[in-house]
Order: sequence, then C-alpha cells, then structure tokens
Amino acid sequence: MEFQFPLDVDVHCSDGLCGRSTHVILNPVTEQVSHIVVKGKQSGVERLVSVKLVANTASEVILLSCSKDK
Repeated sequence: MEFQFPLDVDVHCSDGLCGRSTHVILNPVTEQVSHIVVKGKQSGVERLVSVKLVANTASEVILLSCSKDK
C-alpha cells in the first residue's frame, strides 16, 4: 500500500497524539519516502520515523503503529 505523507498535520501513535509532521525524507537511490520527521507536541524535539511504522494517512492526520515510547 502506498501512502501520501501530508506535512504540518497531527501524528498519532497507538497511545495518543505524539506531534506534527514537519518533513519527509527521500531515499536518494529509489526516490521513495523512507522517513517522516515528527516534531514532538510538548518537547519540540524532532524525531525521524521510518515509514514502516505508518499505519495509515489522511489529508489531516498520520497514524503510526507504535507507541510514543518507541
């Protein structure tokens, strides 16, 4: 399944809101999205998240298949 990766939308883990999407990272060889960058809601820390953890996306949300601890 191929997803669209909207920017500046809420990103939810299995246990709640974890932040907002800020960037997408492309694999330079395949030119496919390999990671998304998620800025933490409270901490402001940006984390690199593999697209393998994306369960679903919509125009205003990204759902991850992991907890906030992962």
